[in-house]
Amino acid sequence: MAYFEIEGLTKDFGGLRAVDGFSCTVERGKVTSLIGPNGAGKTTVFNLISGFVRPTAGRVRYRDRDITGMEPDRIVALGLARTFQDLRLFHRMTALENVMLGLQKQPGERLAHAVFARAVLRAERAGARARAGAILEELGLEAQAGELAQNLAYGEQKLLAIARAMATEADLLLLDEPAAGLGREAMETVLGVIRGLVRRGRTVILVDHHMEAVMDVSDRVVVLDAGRKIAEGEPDAVQRDEEVVRVYLGL
Repeated sequence: MAYFEIEGLTKDFGGLRAVDGFSCTVERGKVTSLIGPNGAGKTTVFNLISGFVRPTAGRVRYRDRDITGMEPDRIVALGLARTFQDLRLFHRMTALENVMLGLQKQPGERLAHAVFARAVLRAERAGARARAGAILEELGLEAQAGELAQNLAYGEQKLLAIARAMATEADLLLLDEPAAGLGREAMETVLGVIRGLVRRGRTVILVDHHMEAVMDVSDRVVVLDAGRKIAEGEPDAVQRDEEVVRVYLGL
């Protein structure tokens, strides 16, 4: 039984085929990266996996369960969460409150309302705050817990987006461009967080254009071009692949 498997995934937008028969298998407890030039279909694959877009054809299976076309909230409840290129933080809420919102999938804890609603018991709020605070501490953001998300540095916002995904207690995390736009120090912090997630048993599927970061942190790399898979393997092997060099690396 495969932990996570994509079979023949295809997506058409009108006359444009954005993803064309894409298949791959992801090992539990590993980092698998999707790379490719702009327009290769990477984010569309993420949207198909996470339920934000319905496929034209193909199947997505997670823990031997068909999740193809499920609503995003159901997919999160099954243990699969994602971040977005545009982060989608609540900028006028604190870092702590943003992470608390990630806890709302927990039964009986409607934490989208728990930050402010009187109906939520004080003990539940305290428990949510404690869990959210522990996640921020794990990512080195404990000092920023009371800061509004909009006031955080860009690298800190990237980490906050990961923290919110972690708060869902998802076993499989889809991270969309977590190193994009970061300087060296912030990028190394993000890569360290990804390695830590895997050490603690999480599984990561990563999309990023920063080739050094991808090759450094990945166990396996899958290369897309025009919606098709053109290569797959360990990072060193993919970097030497002639088709990858020609189509993507431009060397």
